[in-house]
Amino acid sequence: MEYLNHFALGFMITVLSILLPGIVNMTAVTISMKRGLYTSYRFSFGATLTITVQAFIAITFAGFLSKNPAILTFLKQTAVAIFVILGIIFLLLARHPKVTKTTSSKGKPILLGIVVAWMNLLNIPYYFTFSTFFEAKGWIILDDPIKYTYLSGIAVGAILLLMLYGRFAQFITVSGPHLARNLNYFLSGLFFVMAIVQAVQLYGQT
Repeated sequence: MEYLNHFALGFMITVLSILLPGIVNMTAVTISMKRGLYTSYRFSFGATLTITVQAFIAITFAGFLSKNPAILTFLKQTAVAIFVILGIIFLLLARHPKVTKTTSSKGKPILLGIVVAWMNLLNIPYYFTFSTFFEAKGWIILDDPIKYTYLSGIAVGAILLLMLYGRFAQFITVSGPHLARNLNYFLSGLFFVMAIVQAVQLYGQT
């Protein structure tokens, strides 16, 4: 039962993280629209690898991060810059749309998933915060080998949610290019809002 609780908590916090639109899930949507569902699944697998590694770093080095909060602050500051850049990119894509065709899975979608997920540096503070909270409450144990059950829940939650986003993208593709263009505007606004919210959290308390 204890292992099941660890798996369930890891699954739950990952579902909460990926359920709301963000860098990784919206990229999965875009790839599914432009390059097909199977390519989106491969991207999701790559992204899941990174998310799991980020969670591993967060829980393995929890003590070190607690003593060095400047590292978490740096990750959040870097995330603000990344969000602003992505907001500009998607705004340009929306204002200057290109006609795209669904293509075969050229390129390396797994590698792309790994790279894009690493752009979301907020995952490390996110899993650090929840994991240390759960441990303080006595709900999980962040020691070997049981912590790997917790990480398994995180991995399963990530890949399932990302694959569902890829499926959702097929509806957007069928609905036509107008909806796809609006998606770029939505993504642009989303990343600008995320940058503002993160900046306020970082600097609003000073």
